[in-house]
Amino acid sequence: MATKTMEWVQEKGSEREPAVGVAQLNGDGLRSLSRRGQLIRVRSGRGWITFAGQDFTLEAGDQLQLGWGRDAALISSLGKQALVYVVEPAF
Repeated sequence: MATKTMEWVQEKGSEREPAVGVAQLNGDGLRSLSRRGQLIRVRSGRGWITFAGQDFTLEAGDQLQLGWGRDAALISSLGKQALVYVVEPAF
C-alpha cells in the first residue's frame, strides 16, 4: 500500500490540522480536528478520540466516523507507541 503524504490546512497553535492522509502522534501528543464528516482509521498504536461529549478508544484496525459538527474532535495517542492514523474525507 502506498503511503499518502498528509495534506495540511489551518494552523492550530503549535499543531496543524490534517485534511486527508496519514498522520502520526507520538507519546502524549494531542491534535484538534474540525469535524467535517471524516473517517479516522488507525493503522498502528492506540488512540483516544473525544467529541460531542463522547469518548472512544481505538486500536490498529479500528475506524471512527467523526460526523459533522461545530465542536472539534480531539485525538491523542495512548501509551508510549506512536499512534498512526489515516484521515479520509467525507463523501
